[in-house]
Amino acid sequence: MERERWQRIKELFGRALELPGSEREQILLEAEADDYGLRREVESLLAAHSEEFLESPLSIGDDFENADPAPEPPDLIGKEVGGLRIVERIAIGGLGEIYRAAELETSLEVAVKRLLNEALSDPKQRARFRQEARAAMALRHPNVVRVHGVLEWEGELLIVMDLVKGRTLREILSERRLSTREALDYAIQISDGLSKAHELGIIHRDVKPENLMVTRDGSVKLLDFGIAKLVAPGNIEEAPTHDQQSLSREGVVLGSASYMSPEQVEGLEVDGRSDVFALGAVLYEMVTGARAFDGATVMDVISAVLRKEPEMRALGELEPVIRKSLDKVPARRYPTMSAFGNALSEIRGF
Repeated sequence: MERERWQRIKELFGRALELPGSEREQILLEAEADDYGLRREVESLLAAHSEEFLESPLSIGDDFENADPAPEPPDLIGKEVGGLRIVERIAIGGLGEIYRAAELETSLEVAVKRLLNEALSDPKQRARFRQEARAAMALRHPNVVRVHGVLEWEGELLIVMDLVKGRTLREILSERRLSTREALDYAIQISDGLSKAHELGIIHRDVKPENLMVTRDGSVKLLDFGIAKLVAPGNIEEAPTHDQQSLSREGVVLGSASYMSPEQVEGLEVDGRSDVFALGAVLYEMVTGARAFDGATVMDVISAVLRKEPEMRALGELEPVIRKSLDKVPARRYPTMSAFGNALSEIRGF
């Protein structure tokens, strides 16, 4: 029965893709006639299929070789913006670009993230973004890249943050898988940074190897709160008020499919346990060398996140904590990132 249901979802999804967005409602109504849950799954696939929502926000070290070509934005190199001189562009992708810049007075180098998201043209969305950026600026932790502020340049928003030098976890994993000890060390650092973010009411929503920078001394820096969601500080399980909603809208999938929790894939409300799921998927990949949820297409990946359990036999002592973190049901995961980090620390032994 499950196989037949998935075949039906793929059929409806394929037919919907052939139509302009304005004409897809008939396909969705057909799905709803079969089963309302069927409609939700087709809608989730359609939302995830759009690169605007599947491509993660930009972080230094991301792999942009496979990004679809986008119109070249006006060049910032050589411009002076807010006391900074833009030196060079170091990365570019579908939703933004990263520049290296230097402070005019001190020559201190920083990173400047330029947002190319059209949603920010809406004044309400810009206001929400600023609110969330202020929250990110309040986040001070050795395992989180520091955000210094937000600048405007000819109507665009620029985020100024620390320039972190090192290698992304993705680059490291492309060469080797990690020992259990090394993976635990990295995961505990990441959980510490995320725990601090959650205390301030910030949910990252895009924890993945591309957004984790490993410096030469072995410390891990969590990058890019570009799609982070602001909820009530001190209570990560409280739903946001209308004024606290993030830049996403209800029912839209944000993030990277292989690391998204089931509730995130379905476009439902998320809390800190969604970050727990993502870190569990990253930890799995660190020790096995394979993604917990993978497939030949986006549809295959989403299907795996929603329905499949990753192979756990090679995880050894990490199996129970990874299994718990990757539970499909949020209530059965670790209730907080701090609890997940404590479980990892117990395994490490100190």
